[in-house]
Amino acid sequence: MTIVTSAQGILSLLLCDLNVRMTKTHFISGGCGFVGRNMTKRLFNTTNDNIVIVDDLSIGTEPETWFSEPLVDEINGAKIYGEDRRVIFFKSDVREIIRAFQKDSNFFKQFGYDFERFNDVFHFAAIVGGRLKIDGDPPVSSIRPIELKELPIKPDAIL
Repeated sequence: MTIVTSAQGILSLLLCDLNVRMTKTHFISGGCGFVGRNMTKRLFNTTNDNIVIVDDLSIGTEPETWFSEPLVDEINGAKIYGEDRRVIFFKSDVREIIRAFQKDSNFFKQFGYDFERFNDVFHFAAIVGGRLKIDGDPPVSSIRPIELKELPIKPDAIL
């Protein structure tokens, strides 16, 4: 039990509580490409938010090559970075991670993340080669695309 005896102490507790509730979770697809990794670094350096990176590394490079925080854990194929464990990386097709989260809303709890929906989605993933790549690659084209209404993002997010 915490006993607070000053106005400054009360304010400190309120701000601390507000800070805990204000933590956001950002989702960055294509997070290891040029634009995605710069967005990841910017969010990490300017916020205290959690960052979920998904990239199949068809173009991008492993976070170890560009991210300043150390790899601190690996859980079920996911890599967790930083002593505060705010960044998690999945080497995967973005659709597979979204579907896992849709199937089980507790999917991210195994990695220490507890949230219902992403606050922001930054979509930088792309198939290099466009239509030719899709038409000539049955494993890619056989996965049903995700409809915008299926994305687990907050209803007030700006798209």
